[in-house]
Amino acid sequence: MSSFTFKQFTIEQNHSAMKVGTDGVLLGAWCNKPLHQCSSLLDIGTGTGLIAIMLAQRFPDATIDAIEIDTDATTEARHNCAVSPFAERINVCCIPLQQYMPQHKYDAIVCNPPFFNNSLKNPDKAREMARHTSSLSFEELLEHSKRLLNDNGFLSIILPYKEKDNIAVLADKYGFQISRITTVYPTPFHSAKRILMELSADNTKPRHIEEKSITIELERNIYTEEYTELTKEFYLYDKRKKNEFMKEKTCPRCGTRFICNHEDISRCQCATVRIDSNVRQFISERYDDCLCVECLKALMDEQKKSK
Repeated sequence: MSSFTFKQFTIEQNHSAMKVGTDGVLLGAWCNKPLHQCSSLLDIGTGTGLIAIMLAQRFPDATIDAIEIDTDATTEARHNCAVSPFAERINVCCIPLQQYMPQHKYDAIVCNPPFFNNSLKNPDKAREMARHTSSLSFEELLEHSKRLLNDNGFLSIILPYKEKDNIAVLADKYGFQISRITTVYPTPFHSAKRILMELSADNTKPRHIEEKSITIELERNIYTEEYTELTKEFYLYDKRKKNEFMKEKTCPRCGTRFICNHEDISRCQCATVRIDSNVRQFISERYDDCLCVECLKALMDEQKKSK
């Protein structure tokens, strides 16, 4: 049996096509912050039920509806919700969003939607539905979310970073305003892969967009403090502690984030750059903290050219 244990609940994932992953945990912990007043929430494409259960933990006075189109995933989500401490407040239904007609509207909707638009289809039909937009396009997601939200409700989603502009266009088309954006970097050394977006159904007045970023790992299996802080109410324990000597820093010369191993210089990236005494003195006079590798190389190049 395959399962993932959190602080207050366990997710069985033997039948759902999409397993517990960083995207779902990140969205479940991030959505609806700062906490808006919520009494009714909807999780679209619940899969294992993970996000629905996270919402129930975070919003103790709210009822959560979760919809899913795959029958096996629905059965598994119902089981996971039923054995959680929040069973009485979660309802799981096997139905496509396009056919979902509840008797009430929602204060917030959360969705970790299918990502893949034009990629090769998976022969596994369940996994294809979970991964490809053929089952739920971004346009359909926004159109039906607008239909299901209260006038002052919010839609929270996680998407590939490249879809940012597309969602902005669709948001305008269906009467949403973007209220919050968080760009997600896998590590300080990689470009953005995901983007978290919160859309307000109230577009009657201009809204300030809160823009932030978050980095998941310092290196493989070593999580950043910001990701650990965001998800601390859910993960059972941090079994992959950050090396106490490794620090995430911002280069004072270029603003790039990088990892500094200040207690073991032989394992630090700066050990790969040979710095002469003139450059070393220049750095100590101009900057109060470590520079990134690229800036060290640039200064050395400038030094060579000046000779």
